This record gives sequence, C-alpha cells and structure tokens, in this order.
Amino acid sequence: MKTLAYILFIFSTFTAYIPSYSVNDKIAEVPEQRRPNMLLGEFEPNELEQAPYTQWYTPNYKRTRLDENRIAHLKTLLEKKEIEILGFVGSWCGDTKRELPILMKILDRIDFDTDKLTLTGVNYQYQAPDGSNKIWEVRRVPTFIILEDGKEIGRFVERSQVSLLEDFIKILEQ
Repeated sequence: MKTLAYILFIFSTFTAYIPSYSVNDKIAEVPEQRRPNMLLGEFEPNELEQAPYTQWYTPNYKRTRLDENRIAHLKTLLEKKEIEILGFVGSWCGDTKRELPILMKILDRIDFDTDKLTLTGVNYQYQAPDGSNKIWEVRRVPTFIILEDGKEIGRFVERSQVSLLEDFIKILEQ
C-alpha cells in the first residue's frame, strides 16, 4: 500500500510540471520579412551567387553536366522561336535547390537572354508577394513556365520527366 501511495505521489508531482497545450493554442507565425534565407518576389539570377544561396547553388551548378549535342539541338530550336521563361522557386525547397542550378546552366550554355527570364521567389504557401503565383496557377516549386508570344506552351513542375534539358527540348519540338 505504501508503494502505491508513493508511486501516486511521484506521478502527481511530475505531471504538475508538464505544460499542457490546447488544440486552440496558437503558434506564433514569423513574418515573411523576418525569415532568413528566403528569396521573395522577383530577383535577378546573380542573387543566387551570393550568400547564403551560393551554399547550394554553386556546387549544384558546377556539378551539372550537359550533353553538348543536345545543347546544340536546343539552340537550333530556339532560333525558330521567341520564348520567355517564368520561374517560380522556393529558396527553402530541396527541389528548387536541385533543379534551378540545372536550368541556369542550360540557359548559360545556350546564351539565353536573361531579360526574357523572370525568377520569382515564393513563400512556404507558394505565394509571391505580387500574387503572380495565382495568375499562373503555381501549386508547387519549382515551376518553370515556357511562354511563346505571351502564351504558355509548357511547364516543368517540381522535377523533370526525363531531364530538364530533354523536357525543354520536347516542349519546343511540339
């Protein structure tokens, strides 16, 4: 009996110090502007070459190997088309950290005019400060949208089907 009383005493003593939480308790949200390491809104490609983004961007860019014959084919396809690219990315997202450096290396190799590239950083809810994510129905990142004459002709969402280079070629061959 003394043992049972002792166990109940110990149990009640320890449980008195365990904080209780209600389902209705609110978790404080950190305002977007205070979240570190997050690109939000339109940004220039060279911003990826600055800290803290260079930690993931530079190694993945350097690691990317491209088939030169396929690059030449892509250049040939682009001689026949005027395209623009919209990129919605999350600098916090693993898929963006993998795919964005590959896209940038492809664009560098084909001498793509970066004036025809718009990169937009989104938050964890895939929202851009200017609301452009709603216009283009962005639900995942990265989303790269290829436009011809202002109309969408294809997009990549999260990851490529075969490779970013091959998928890019397939879109332009249609």
